[in-house]
Amino acid sequence: SSGINAEYGDHPCSYTTITRENENRILRYLQEEVLDRVRLVVMSDYNRGFLTPRLCSRVIEMCSRAGVKVLVDPKLPDWSKFAGASVIKPNREEAGRFLEREGVAEFSADILRRFKVGYVLNTLDSDGMKLYCINKYHDHVIPDQTSLDPAKQCDLYNMTTFSATCDENTRVVDVTGAGDAVVATLAIFLLRKHTLEGGEEELMTLLTRVGRRAVESSGCYHLSEKDFQEMATVEGERMSAKTIVV
Repeated sequence: SSGINAEYGDHPCSYTTITRENENRILRYLQEEVLDRVRLVVMSDYNRGFLTPRLCSRVIEMCSRAGVKVLVDPKLPDWSKFAGASVIKPNREEAGRFLEREGVAEFSADILRRFKVGYVLNTLDSDGMKLYCINKYHDHVIPDQTSLDPAKQCDLYNMTTFSATCDENTRVVDVTGAGDAVVATLAIFLLRKHTLEGGEEELMTLLTRVGRRAVESSGCYHLSEKDFQEMATVEGERMSAKTIVV
């Protein structure tokens, strides 16, 4: 196996990627025991050597064949291993390498097209969030920008952008677990709605609420019953944390 050099806080650490044998064991387990029982897979990359390029690409390929959505919380700047994912959620730091040379829109257009990703959800801390997808709403025609809802704009990159801003009254206490809370909320929303298409604005409103609660709470934030109650199902039912099986 090959080594990976990583930074953990102020201390450089060395991590080792999993072996090809272990990759194959994981893939067999997913194929034989998991994929026929799940509708969504979350891949959270901490750059510790587990999510290898081969493992990621094979998992996404298997999920695609099985009709299983894949949600990615990335770490490394090379995201080619996540090509074909349903949603990828970089934060400002994770996108920073790209944003030094291009804006958020250019960066997201690049990810969407180069890696064939369904959506890019870019969380931008105090600047809120932006959700990007290849243009699905204006039949690939760039309209007069003044005629569009400012929260849903088709830009020159032939994308539709959904924006959500932070409440100026938000009191940041602790950001620990905020990103994970957003990913969890996105995953549950996707499971209940089956698709993001047509529900993007509702999703952004929900993510903003959860994100605010997360940063205003001390310690790692856990989704509360109130969070679940706000996630109405497609049939209008109220959802409880007890209905979610992990």
